[in-house]
Amino acid sequence: MNKVTVIIPKEYKPEPKNCPVCKLAFSNLNDVLNYRKHGCCETCDINYRYPNREKWENGWRPDN
Repeated sequence: MNKVTVIIPKEYKPEPKNCPVCKLAFSNLNDVLNYRKHGCCETCDINYRYPNREKWENGWRPDN
């Protein structure tokens, strides 16, 4: 039987699989890349972050 050893660094923190704003699962690479850049999926970026850029930068998030 083959044995595989997985080494995970102590500081490793997995990325979320769901958007923290709308709570829906990321559905494509654009959602993941947008999360890394802006902290939300592409749909939330278009609907919430972009129209409210200044408020978003100051910590504002929409109520669900």
